Amino acid sequence: GLGNVLTERTAKTLSYMTYENMRSYAEMESFIEESISEAVYMDVDVTAKFLFNRAHNVNDGVARKEENIEKLVSTAYHEAGHAVLQRYFGRKNEYVTIVSRGNYGGYAMADSKLYTEQDFLNQICISFAGRVAEMMCQRDFSESKIKNGINIGANADLQTASQMAYEYVCRYGFGENLLVVPKRFARQNGGYPEDVLSERDKEIIWERVRQVLNKQWEITRELLQEEWNSLNALAISLVIMKELDGEKVETIISSGEPYVEESCFINENRD
Repeated sequence: GLGNVLTERTAKTLSYMTYENMRSYAEMESFIEESISEAVYMDVDVTAKFLFNRAHNVNDGVARKEENIEKLVSTAYHEAGHAVLQRYFGRKNEYVTIVSRGNYGGYAMADSKLYTEQDFLNQICISFAGRVAEMMCQRDFSESKIKNGINIGANADLQTASQMAYEYVCRYGFGENLLVVPKRFARQNGGYPEDVLSERDKEIIWERVRQVLNKQWEITRELLQEEWNSLNALAISLVIMKELDGEKVETIISSGEPYVEESCFINENRD
């Protein structure tokens, strides 16, 4: 029955996916009922994958089929890097996909945690993990397989890491910086209050931001090197499966063994 499909964890993942469009129990109930009707019409089973796919269609549009295997592999290692460090830092992975939709090529969804100084540092590492994993992937494959270098897919992640390092120093007084300039000192609405500081003070701030970023980058490299077997297993699974629920992701990372369903080879035209 549907109760076997819509487990507590599946329901939680769906709620994360549909938060922007469905914020009430009634809306979620309507979504489930419509999904069942669509499955009956299509003569397919109502699985967690079917529900996730339909939620994505509602939120982000239909999937784009990626023909470039090099890009697919890079994306798989990128998202695997995020997921591995999310688990390492105690954040529960809910869902990972390398299916391209809307304005993204894939994502690794996990619960959020951002309360302490260490949480900020951990999140910077998680943001860096996609780019670092891609670089490690290239290191381990011959030039005949990976020809064009790293891609621009980590752009948003790098901006996030830099923004968090800036807030770490300037907004919350973490590290050695105790000078947090009140927002009301900003020269214009929405501006940076640090603009009122001297050029020397600004240089000190940016130097501290760079120090935070450089240190977390090295930590990210070390951690992913230690977790390479798990990262590699998850990336291989993603290349073949394209998407994985949280339970499968956690199992792959903990075991270091890829997960592949037989149906992937029986039906090559799967969505």
